[in-house]
Amino acid sequence: MVLSVRLIAIVVLLFAVSGNVFAQANKELGETTYIDLVPPFVVNYGGQGRIRFVRTKITLRVRVGEFEQDVRRHVHPIRHLIVMGISGADADTVETTEGQKKLRKQLLDDIRDFLEKETGKQGVADLLFQTFLVQR
Repeated sequence: MVLSVRLIAIVVLLFAVSGNVFAQANKELGETTYIDLVPPFVVNYGGQGRIRFVRTKITLRVRVGEFEQDVRRHVHPIRHLIVMGISGADADTVETTEGQKKLRKQLLDDIRDFLEKETGKQGVADLLFQTFLVQR
C-alpha cells in the first residue's frame, strides 16, 4: 500500500514538473503549433562496416505566425541538418535511449542555430521523434 502511494506521488510529481517546463516554454514563445517534416527520414548511420539504417518521423513545435512560415520556407536546409546529424552519429548514440535523447537535443540545437542565423529570431520550442526505428 505504501509503495502504491509513493508510486502515485512520483507520477503526479513528474506530470507537474513536466507541465511546468512545457508552460515555461509556452510563456517564452507564446502560442505554438506542430510542423511534421514529411516524408519520414531514412538515413544510414554508424560509419564503416555493416550498413545500418534509421527510419524516423520528426515533428517540430514552433511559434505560431511569421516564424511558422520561416520554418516552412527553410524546410530543405532543416532536413539536410537532420540527415547529416543522424548519419554522423555512432551506433551507441542511435541504438540507446540515452543516445537518442542526446541526438534529439543536438538536432534541436542545430536547427535553432541555423534558423536564428537565417531569420534573426528564435521560435523552435522542441523537436519530437514520432517514430524511431533502427535496423542494425
